[in-house]
Amino acid sequence: MATKAQSFTVPKVTQHVAPSMEGGWNVRRGRARKATRHFETREEAISFGRELSKRQGAALYIHREDGLVQSKESYEKASRRRSSRSDD
Repeated sequence: MATKAQSFTVPKVTQHVAPSMEGGWNVRRGRARKATRHFETREEAISFGRELSKRQGAALYIHREDGLVQSKESYEKASRRRSSRSDD
């Protein structure tokens, strides 16, 4: 007897380029307390954030100086699906 295939999607990973309270710019994973890395310029942080997001298949949120999201770049990989079948 066949059963329906079960599938799931991999949890979404996000990276954020945002201003630091101490000056400069931070790249941090979504919901992380600490920055992955700190940069003096926004351009350096964006460059690093893009490379990191591409490697991880993550979405990159780029914030403005006031902290609001300016743009989102998606490097998410296609959803991985697993299926299980039972042929009795």
